[in-house]
Amino acid sequence: MEYRRLGRSGLKVSAVGLGTWLTFGRDQDRDNAVVDAAIDEGINLFDTANTDAKGQAEVHLGRALSRHRRDDLVIATKVWGPMGPGPNERGLSRKHLRSQCEASLRRLGVETIDLYQCQRYDSEVTLDEVVATMTDLVRAGKIHHWGVCGWDENQLHNAAQIADGLGREPLAAYQARYNLLDTEAAATLFPTCWQRSLGIIAYSPLAQGVLTTKYVGGGEPAEGTRLADERYGRNARERYGDRLQAGVVYAVQETAWTLSATPAQVALAYVIRPNGATAAVFGASTPEQVRENAGAATLTLEEGLAQRLEWA
Repeated sequence: MEYRRLGRSGLKVSAVGLGTWLTFGRDQDRDNAVVDAAIDEGINLFDTANTDAKGQAEVHLGRALSRHRRDDLVIATKVWGPMGPGPNERGLSRKHLRSQCEASLRRLGVETIDLYQCQRYDSEVTLDEVVATMTDLVRAGKIHHWGVCGWDENQLHNAAQIADGLGREPLAAYQARYNLLDTEAAATLFPTCWQRSLGIIAYSPLAQGVLTTKYVGGGEPAEGTRLADERYGRNARERYGDRLQAGVVYAVQETAWTLSATPAQVALAYVIRPNGATAAVFGASTPEQVRENAGAATLTLEEGLAQRLEWA
């Protein structure tokens, strides 16, 4: 496994990490097995959110990780989404940030969160309040570093500028949707991240399974796949349903044959290539998927092959 420095922080994260969205929080034994496989492969980055499975993903992840050495782990979670019916049970207010940080610590069963991320932008809260609260959480030992997810270029730039002020805790990372079917972040946000020395964490690097080429050939999605799931596949169908047979999907398949790799490994290797993301976070429901995806960290994708994928 390759480990990379997360921006200007001293934190080292594995080039591929394990996420919990849609896969964790329903079966503890399965989640334990997936985490065990990830750690066996050298993965140390585990990314979740307080809203995943209504908090149960954090609970299950915490239980699974409690069976391993805490010092070996980088635990990241997020805050923003609604966690109750009240007007102060959502967003990025000081009250919500502090209360949900404490709640995430309890659910995860840890004393400190390594990377605490604002999952979305909150237009009703000033950036001064967000930065000040995150700084307070760092100083109190509740979190080690903080980051943001899904913010636009101006929001990210303004937050980073305020956070770089005297007495403030600087941003460590930005998390973006980034894959071969979603490349906008590379053009609009990555330059700001590089300028501000922020680590980049890519989520949905496999385009929710589309880039594994499991849907090539048309027809109805196979039972058990993301697109076949009526509830959990809706997001994937809405975002990628018209691109299941896109040229880039076939290019991923052909490149995999060329490199004696799997399509998932190729898609992940593209995301974490030089000038790409610091790390890519994938979801997995079986140890076999974890072991396959972890192989992307050692797969060399030459620039010519990367360009061929981009032009497909």
